[in-house]
Amino acid sequence: MLKKSSCCSLIILASMLTACGGGGGGGGGSSAGGEVGTGIRVLHAAIDVVPVDVISTAKEGVIVPQAVFAASSSYRSLPSGTQVLSLTNAFNRTKVIATLNLDVSSDSRHSIVLYGDNQSRGTETKLLNDQLPESFTGGLIRIVTGATGAAALSVSTPTDSLTVDFGASSQYVNATPGVVQVVSRVAPDGAIVSSNSLTVEEGRAYTVLIAGEVGYYAKGVVFSDN
Repeated sequence: MLKKSSCCSLIILASMLTACGGGGGGGGGSSAGGEVGTGIRVLHAAIDVVPVDVISTAKEGVIVPQAVFAASSSYRSLPSGTQVLSLTNAFNRTKVIATLNLDVSSDSRHSIVLYGDNQSRGTETKLLNDQLPESFTGGLIRIVTGATGAAALSVSTPTDSLTVDFGASSQYVNATPGVVQVVSRVAPDGAIVSSNSLTVEEGRAYTVLIAGEVGYYAKGVVFSDN
């Protein structure tokens, strides 16, 4: 049997190779820049969990293909209406990790956060509503904490200091356009977990996902939210 460190190393390597390979098709969505319509994406923070697919009862085929650990991804389109989303093992879709009920409106955007582990905690999911304020000045930054090994992280931006519990999301906070530094630390002792240099653009919003395992391998991943 593989030790945890060996198993996690193989997962990280497989995820990197899958990300470099493109991960297949899937409809709709948008990359950074421009208006993003109705959509769903996966924020994969679980270091020892394989790539996952998202399928919907309202649309044939795979909606999100092979979302991998600690990789940034764009939204994928969803039809409007009530539907059930299933998060499955990308290599064996009969293995369902989670199901989520979702009522999709014409302009809604959501993120599925996948966190936890295959060891003592088990995997967990959370559905985030990515609705932005109708108007804001400068840019916005939100923190999602999915790294195991710390009950909470203290995250600093140039304008705010946030404490975010494991498996939780902060509110959006304002950020001045330009290059900013986002640093996460273990809340009790201040040990640095991740540091990201982020270029904030006027009118843009960003999510920083803290993924992995504190003390083993953790990183911040930046997602563009509009």
